[in-house]
Amino acid sequence: MSMMPVKNILANLIGSGWVVLMRLLFTPVYIHFLGVEGYGLVGFAFMVQAVANILDLGLSKTCNRELARLSCSADFADHAAITLRTFEVVYWGMAVLLGAVIVLSAPLIASDWISYEKLSEGEVRRALILMGLQLALQWPGSMYKGGFFGLEKHVLLNKIIIATSAFKHIGTSLTLGLFSSSISIFFMCYAMASLVEAFLLATVLWRLLRKHGSVGQPRFSVSDLKKIWHFSASISGTQLLSVGITQIDKIVLSKLVPLEWFGYYMLASVAAASLGFLVRPFSTALFPRFSKLVKSDVSQFELYSLYHQSCQWVAAFIIPVALVIALYPEPLLFLWTHNAIVANHAAAFLSLLIVASALNALMTIPYVMQLAYGWASLAMYYNAVSLALQVPLLIVCVESFGIIGAAMPRILHNLGYVIILMPLMHKRILKGELINWYWSGLCKPFLIISACLGFIDAMGNISSNDSTNYIIIFSSLLIGIGIGIMNAKG
Repeated sequence: MSMMPVKNILANLIGSGWVVLMRLLFTPVYIHFLGVEGYGLVGFAFMVQAVANILDLGLSKTCNRELARLSCSADFADHAAITLRTFEVVYWGMAVLLGAVIVLSAPLIASDWISYEKLSEGEVRRALILMGLQLALQWPGSMYKGGFFGLEKHVLLNKIIIATSAFKHIGTSLTLGLFSSSISIFFMCYAMASLVEAFLLATVLWRLLRKHGSVGQPRFSVSDLKKIWHFSASISGTQLLSVGITQIDKIVLSKLVPLEWFGYYMLASVAAASLGFLVRPFSTALFPRFSKLVKSDVSQFELYSLYHQSCQWVAAFIIPVALVIALYPEPLLFLWTHNAIVANHAAAFLSLLIVASALNALMTIPYVMQLAYGWASLAMYYNAVSLALQVPLLIVCVESFGIIGAAMPRILHNLGYVIILMPLMHKRILKGELINWYWSGLCKPFLIISACLGFIDAMGNISSNDSTNYIIIFSSLLIGIGIGIMNAKG
């Protein structure tokens, strides 16, 4: 890993691991206090947040890329301050818009969209209003984090993430346990935590810029916004379409099925999305590094070598984790929730959703390389075609197979990345490296790890939730990751 930004990746792994750990530990606590129906409303908030990502307009990644490129210039601090202030004005404006839309829509959503039995309409409406406030306060955080990533201050950022994540989950749980288990109190606590995080991120990032030199009077710059608009718009288009693809199943199910069953599906979705936390430490560390290398005089061999090495390291973690979850969804869900009914109902959803998440995670490094070259349109066009096909596929699959059919179009979409998008990518950039990627970044680690885990599964014969089986499951995971790491090092 000589060229790899090892320190930054490790910091991101620790930070992302902590975020996942907090979510895994406290989700059963939230279900205990709020009930499955209440947690279904929390899942609805996650869905709204994901859909609202279209308002990002690609600016968080653009902020990352611009600060990484500006860091090589002599007058970095002054230009970076203008860029950051421009992003701030846009982001906070979008945050106000997002919050206002959710607050104004709360009565309609509570009365006509969500179906519930145990919660009252007034309670749901109040929770939705607080949800809007919380999402608005959380919104600018992604832009500030993009600034930290662009400056490659990953260690400092993850210290803030760890502290604020602990504050959010522990504070919310204590409040629910000691004062009130109301869903409105839950969103109020989350809103306060989001405000604290946004304040810390903004304060520390501006101090970092001032340490690099005089920043003058930061101002909003229309000209700077115009310079990055095309790249940002392409990313925004990709994100918009990606949100449509990843959330259309949830949008449809939130209307068609009871909130309780929607909660089971959302629980499986949250578990499957954990793979994103594994790959994100690599992508956030490598994006600014790729951006610098593409613009520098480094040889193609070094850039290509870093690309393949990065893909192999991602596969070393993603493939074994995905295979273990796909093989043992119910025992792992039971270990997480301590609820046999929840684990039984959500297991089938998780076994399919984890496949889609794994394929998507393995495509992250190639996508980051496309962005480093300033090529954001390929994924956007693919997602546009795929989304047009997703809706009829989703309808057919749900009508034919029930709720579980909602996950099938997601798998087909991500499989298309491997079969269609990768050949198109390697015709324009990293020419001649497609076969190498198929073998070293995908097929070889999958064959080695799956053969090993398949053998362990056949020998273990896991069919219950006793402690011996959990030892086998986690031993399989560690062995799979170990084999993946040895393959990446080799």
